[in-house]
Amino acid sequence: MRQLAICDRILSIAQSHQITCSYTKLKRAALLESTKNSQKQLQLSVTPRLPTDMSPINDDLQRLEMWRCLCALIGPDILRIVEFAKRIPDFTKVPQQEQIVLLKAHFFAVWLLRIACMIDPHALTFDSGYCITRAQLDLVYGANSVTKLIDFARQITALKLNDIEVGLIA
Repeated sequence: MRQLAICDRILSIAQSHQITCSYTKLKRAALLESTKNSQKQLQLSVTPRLPTDMSPINDDLQRLEMWRCLCALIGPDILRIVEFAKRIPDFTKVPQQEQIVLLKAHFFAVWLLRIACMIDPHALTFDSGYCITRAQLDLVYGANSVTKLIDFARQITALKLNDIEVGLIA
């Protein structure tokens, strides 16, 4: 009886992941096929700095603009991860304030696990088809952090996890 309950919980979590993740194997294949010849590059409203313009103000403006773009791209993923959490059996029985704390504390890890398959050494591709280059990520997070992010994504991808495993780990 206990094993049946565990299997039911696993199935429920796996279904929740399939429904709420834009980076499952089938969705990813369709996305990669549709963007194969036409990845959308972000067009920043701030002019990239010239080598002669070492102004920290220009760097800050570029960083702020990149953060704005990144937030807009990650926003739908935030909503999907919240929906995923709500679908996990008994999550909604946890007091709402604690749900918020859990989501805030673990969003990035869950998001990174889901999107790892869309990160390569040169770029990160979102489900919208938009691509953020390594240079743009370096601007926001710093080169050292981006290197660690890419290494993590490479290690996760090397595990060849299926969608059920990703959903359970998330």
